[in-house]
Amino acid sequence: MKKKEEKVGEEKSLKVEVKPEKKVLWVNKMPLAHPIAQAMEVSLLVTWPYRSIWTGSCPTAQIYDFWIEYGKTVVWRWSKERYFADQKTEVKIPGGPDPRVYTEIWKFNPKSIKKEGTYTLRGRFIASGQEATKNFEIKFAV
Repeated sequence: MKKKEEKVGEEKSLKVEVKPEKKVLWVNKMPLAHPIAQAMEVSLLVTWPYRSIWTGSCPTAQIYDFWIEYGKTVVWRWSKERYFADQKTEVKIPGGPDPRVYTEIWKFNPKSIKKEGTYTLRGRFIASGQEATKNFEIKFAV
C-alpha cells in the first residue's frame, strides 16, 4: 500500500465539511390553522487526517456556527440569540479518518419559508476559521 507523500513545507490543514440531513427538503405548505413545525438536522464534520492531535482555540465557548441562506438572505442562524461564555476555549481534534461531528437542528415554521429553490447550508469551525458550504433544495408540498 502506497503512503501519501507529504511535500516539504506543505501546510497541514483540517478538513471541514457540512451536511444537511436531506438533499431535498419538502416543506408542508398545506393550509392549516396551526402549521406544524418542521426540522432538519445539520452537521459540521471536522477531520484531522494526520497522526497527531490538532489544537486550536476559540475566543469564547462557541466552537462552531451554522446558517442557511437563500440567495444573499440569511433565513436561519444557529447562534442567533444564544449566549456563550466569554472565555477562551481550547479545542482538540484527534488525528485519523473519523471526523469530529457537531450536529444541530434547524427548526422552522413552514410559513417562514417563502420560496422554493436552492438554499445553502454554511458551517464555520471557529477554532480554525474554516467554513464549508453545501446546497440543498426546498420544495413545497401543497
